[in-house]
Amino acid sequence: MQWLVINPTDRRETLPVFSIEGKNESGVFKSDPAVEEIIVEPGEQKYIHFVISTNNDTVLTSITLLTPEEFSRSGASSTPSVESYNVGRLSILLPTVSARTAYPAYKLGAPMSFDPLSELIHKDSQSLKCIWTIKQMRVPKG
Repeated sequence: MQWLVINPTDRRETLPVFSIEGKNESGVFKSDPAVEEIIVEPGEQKYIHFVISTNNDTVLTSITLLTPEEFSRSGASSTPSVESYNVGRLSILLPTVSARTAYPAYKLGAPMSFDPLSELIHKDSQSLKCIWTIKQMRVPKG
């Protein structure tokens, strides 16, 4: 899973620690929490990535962003114990397979737009014109 983080402020921001859960009718699938501090500079946009381990044919119906919380509880002894738990902060229902958007078919020779944050394609590339040639090959008989 890939999330786009945008810092619209004029100061450096640090993302709080959080994790992601995916859900469907048969269960809950957890991601690993972010293990390193994520700093976003003023005006910066960057992708952060999470992996939710599921079974091969699992289709998630929602995802939830969770943050860790703690509270102290005093028991019979005078020493308080610290309890940790996760709180769901944002839940997103995912579209069903039938509701997904169909993208228009590519037209030969038309420019292709790319994500400006992509690390696979040079950031100065605005578009790429693809020209495909198809050659017929003759298969020898026999």
